[in-house]
Amino acid sequence: MINTPPSVSKIRPYQEGLIAGGCILLAALSCIWWIYKQAYSAQSREIANELRDIASIAAKLTDGDLHKTLTSSTRIDTGEQQKASAPLVKLHQALTEISYIYTVVEKDGAVYFVLGTNSSAKKYHRLHPLLPSGNMFICEKPDPALLAALHEGRVHASNGPYRDEFGLFMSGYAPFYDSRGHIVGITGVDMSVNEFDSKIRALRIGALSAMALAALFSFIFGAILVRARLRALAFDLHEKLAEDELKRMNQQLIEQNAAQLVIGEKLRQQEADSRKLALIASHTGHAVLLITHNFLKRFRKKCLYIVNHL
Repeated sequence: MINTPPSVSKIRPYQEGLIAGGCILLAALSCIWWIYKQAYSAQSREIANELRDIASIAAKLTDGDLHKTLTSSTRIDTGEQQKASAPLVKLHQALTEISYIYTVVEKDGAVYFVLGTNSSAKKYHRLHPLLPSGNMFICEKPDPALLAALHEGRVHASNGPYRDEFGLFMSGYAPFYDSRGHIVGITGVDMSVNEFDSKIRALRIGALSAMALAALFSFIFGAILVRARLRALAFDLHEKLAEDELKRMNQQLIEQNAAQLVIGEKLRQQEADSRKLALIASHTGHAVLLITHNFLKRFRKKCLYIVNHL
């Protein structure tokens, strides 16, 4: 009789649920990250274009001829300085997200700040203070986009946030000219990274929310898959147990049939022997028949006992 345990199922509910949920989560996070990067790049380009436009407006408001008269000996509170910076101050007052508006010139290979609306910072009522800079204040760490605008005479914007002595900014730059069309310098517009972050905060919050939802969905999907696979595993085990039980019963029937065949063969052999004994008894007397009868009677009882206990 067969009494072996059922074969081990190939179904692994928890492993399959973990792998499926992990794959879905990885795919979802990859898509969300790609979408976020595309949206971040688009928002960065939009901000850069906005800074270019503001810088171009500031350049048109800057009097190039008056600007050329400003020198390092000019005091910040002089009439020429205030007159030259007045249009930029009004523009800055209308743009609360802008940190600095200023003009820059290049002289003897060095870059200098000339005008700066931060000298009138007391007019803005901002939450964060603006660092003042003096007339002809040298720029220690100029933005590469600033140098490109100076040397090429074209509108430029920062490729990304950069740090200088005043902080971390994104900036736009545009050249301004004198009355004869000669380039005098460039106007610069700085946006603090804090302002930049506030503009993309909605994108970041949306991406994090999407990631959280993706993680939740992946967990739910994995749990549903685990539950379904556990049911499949239970059905598979039940089916295997039933199959093994059927095999055991078939084997038992085969063994019983084989035993009956053996007994039948013995009975036929005994019957043949009885005929021989009967033939002998007809010549020798009835003693052999009596012995044979008793022997056959005991043999049949033994055979019936064996058959009944199979």
